[in-house]
Amino acid sequence: MMKKILPAIIIFLVAVLGGCSIFNFNTAKTAALPSKYIFSAIKNPQKMEHRNLSVYKPGEWQEVKSGMMLYYLPPGAVATDTAAEKIAVAVYSLPAKSTTTLAKLMKADFAENKKTMPGLKFVFGTEDVKLGMLPAREEKYETKINDKNIDITQIDARSSGLLYKIQHYCVKENCQADDIFSEMTRSFEPVLASSQ
Repeated sequence: MMKKILPAIIIFLVAVLGGCSIFNFNTAKTAALPSKYIFSAIKNPQKMEHRNLSVYKPGEWQEVKSGMMLYYLPPGAVATDTAAEKIAVAVYSLPAKSTTTLAKLMKADFAENKKTMPGLKFVFGTEDVKLGMLPAREEKYETKINDKNIDITQIDARSSGLLYKIQHYCVKENCQADDIFSEMTRSFEPVLASSQ
């Protein structure tokens, strides 16, 4: 009887212990890669830090600085092409103890941009989005540049006296980087000044 029970116990223990080690391996693997860092659209993620923010971008995309903004363009895009698809990030200081809402800040930004782009039109805005873990506001605009209709998606968030901004520009109905933009917004993190 013992000869029949002993192999069954060994098989049971191997199955249980093997199952536990597989379970622990998968759990550890998931814990090491938080969901916000699992990219499917960004094939070669590269962490970028700029002033008080960090965000992942496609490693093969070029970086171009213009004033306070950093622009990221896909391979083959020309930085001087005003209609080229691009993603821009920026961080600005807000006046001390500012209580201005994101909607009002974005409305003022829109009015400023309309001075240089008279054809700029507001499409819609919503408050129920996130920039990384920060509550944010998303607005969509459209304009015309060199006879091309351009869609602009902008997401703003604020934290610790700073205004964070990420924008996606692309020719209407030819936006190739929507998923990349989405993953970049999810990977966004504010960086405290003391950690730089």
